[in-house]
Amino acid sequence: MHVFRIFAACVVLAVSATAGSAENVKVADLVSGNWKGGAYIDRDTGRLSHCGLYGSYRSGISVHFFVDATYDWSIGFAGAGALVPQQRYPVAYTIDGGPVNRLSGIAREGNFLRADLPDNAAIFDQFRYGEMLSVSIQGSVHRFRLTGTAKALSMLVDCVAAHSRTAGTIPRPEPSKPSESSKPSAVPQARAITADDRLDAVRFVANLFAKTEMRDYRFMTADELADKRWPEIARRSDVAWVSKDEIGFLHIFSTDALPMDDALAAAIGSDAKSCQGDFASGKLTEPGSDLKRVFTVCKDAKSPFSVEYFFIPRKSGLAYRFATYRFDAARPDTKPLGEALKSI
Repeated sequence: MHVFRIFAACVVLAVSATAGSAENVKVADLVSGNWKGGAYIDRDTGRLSHCGLYGSYRSGISVHFFVDATYDWSIGFAGAGALVPQQRYPVAYTIDGGPVNRLSGIAREGNFLRADLPDNAAIFDQFRYGEMLSVSIQGSVHRFRLTGTAKALSMLVDCVAAHSRTAGTIPRPEPSKPSESSKPSAVPQARAITADDRLDAVRFVANLFAKTEMRDYRFMTADELADKRWPEIARRSDVAWVSKDEIGFLHIFSTDALPMDDALAAAIGSDAKSCQGDFASGKLTEPGSDLKRVFTVCKDAKSPFSVEYFFIPRKSGLAYRFATYRFDAARPDTKPLGEALKSI
């Protein structure tokens, strides 16, 4: 895996870890929610060095993501403890209580630790759609909410694509069908979600509701979605709407990055983790259709909920995760939606 060209000065805690070295020049600012950073070119070559974003936490530690001109990516932590520059340290992490993953990080000046992440699109989407990252460094465990990473990481990939063109670097590789003996698809080959994709999703939802004669809904604004009253999964959505008794949300994902069955399992696992009471889930068959359907029910005295999911394949390797969410344990009536989805 290629190593990101990150200079020591960029990782001092008081300065953004996405800043470049003396050899790198910042050419654009990036902001996505609480994530901030930029695009950097190499001063000598004029080519893109990397795009990076960082998020600060109350613990005093900041988490950093980098994607370089060849679409290799890495993660960094600033302020996680005293480190010896150029020494390697083991890093272990889990997302939402899943399997433990192990990395090897290298220390930079300013107590900054950076570790390359695997060329694996499924892992990329775990960081995008996960809720809680737990990291062990030098025997200390640190926890970070992954709020906003779906849009932030997609922004980094789009940033590399845009600035690779303008800076004259290697063009973004097109997805290719791997042979049976090839390694898993790399992160850069995962289809990035664009503004046009999100606009198509809005049209999809509007057309769907027109078919079901649903009228008592409205699309939610970005400011509304930022309200902490909404579930985390809704605040991460690409499209969201609200009606009298329910809210709905739609996530766009790449099936190259996250196979459909894995997406189903991730939805069930996320809901199970957030339920503090009795939990039930199941898959529903849709004969003669490419749709996949899942439901989850949480019978919690304080925070009950129920969710009906439809997983819908779309063109160009994309898929929609369409969900209807109720703040009680009564499952919503989604039969009209199911019939309408089959006809689209």
